[in-house]
Formats: sequence, C-alpha cells, structure tokens
Amino acid sequence: MVYYFFDTSALAKRYHEENGSLEVRRLFSLPDVRFVVSRLALVELESALAKKVRAKQMTPDGWAASRGQLFTHVSGGNIEIVALRDNHCALARELVARHGISRGLRTLDALQLASALTLRASGLLDIMVVADKDLGTVAAAEGLAVIDLSQGLP
Repeated sequence: MVYYFFDTSALAKRYHEENGSLEVRRLFSLPDVRFVVSRLALVELESALAKKVRAKQMTPDGWAASRGQLFTHVSGGNIEIVALRDNHCALARELVARHGISRGLRTLDALQLASALTLRASGLLDIMVVADKDLGTVAAAEGLAVIDLSQGLP
C-alpha cells in the first residue's frame, strides 16, 4: 500500500480542470494506494472553489458539482481525512520558525506539512503531493518524498 498526502492546491486539481489535473487523475487511478488529506484541506478547497466562481473560472453549478464529488469521495472512503490536533499546531509553529523566513512557509501550509510529517512518523505516508513550489521545497527539506505539480505538468 502506498500512501499519498495531498495538500489543498494539489487536491483542487481533481475538482477543477487546470494544469496538473491529468497527473492527479493518474495518481487517483493507481491500484493499492490510499489518499489522505488534512481536515484543513476541506475548508481550503471550499474557499478555493468559491474563489474560482467569483473569478468566473467556474460556474456556480460546477462549484456545486465539485463539492458533491469531494464529499462523495470522502464519504466513500476514497479520500481519508486526518484531524488537526494540538501536536500539529505545535509542529507547524516549529516549521514556521525553521522555514518561515528562509523559504516563505506560510501558516496553512505549515499545518498541512505538520499533518503530513505526523503521518510519516506513523508509517502512514509515502509521498506528499503539492502544487506549491515553496511548500514542496520545505517538504523535501523535511525529508518527505514530494510530487510537485507546480513544475509544469499538463
């Protein structure tokens, strides 16, 4: 079994067609894999999709359909949700202290990364999938295997 942790920017590519969506669909079609996201990703994805509607990159009907797909995938067990815990917040603070100035690690990305690192420590993460160069750089610096969709995949 291979465990993939998706940050929100990568997960969004499953619910809105954009650069990197083809690779995300390929990953989700692989056998013997588990897909994991932080609970934070659900909130961030709702916000990202709403922003696409406001920017007229997505219709309100498309937004509703994407939300429905997401919750079908979650409720069907296709995507597992990891709760945010106090230890994630503490680790996120440490990550920002280490990487906030030098690599631009931001709050929500630090929380996502803290979730991923905690999963790895438990043996429940093999690869982190991101679509954010800065987050991918920090995740790699923290020892995670990273697929970075911001690097120009179709």
